[in-house]
Amino acid sequence: MWDYGSELQNVYTPIGAFRGLQAISLGDILKTPQQALPQIQANLMQNWQAILVGSFMTAFAFKATKKVLRGPIGKINRGLFGKRGVIGNVGFKL
Repeated sequence: MWDYGSELQNVYTPIGAFRGLQAISLGDILKTPQQALPQIQANLMQNWQAILVGSFMTAFAFKATKKVLRGPIGKINRGLFGKRGVIGNVGFKL
């Protein structure tokens, strides 16, 4: 009937534009692992640089966000678990 495959693929392209990526589903891995595992290996070999950069950027983003939100998170923890907090007077320690 109507083919939206190529249009959806153009709209939902992944960040980083991976090269030579062949889609593998969990069902493919479970049904025919002897065919799926070489494809996974080929995808990893073609895109290891993007994966490495993405993992470093994710770690950096989490560390930076934790530093930025340290104050507000501390206020919430004091409000909940402090001496006059909601849970603090019950004797609950986290």
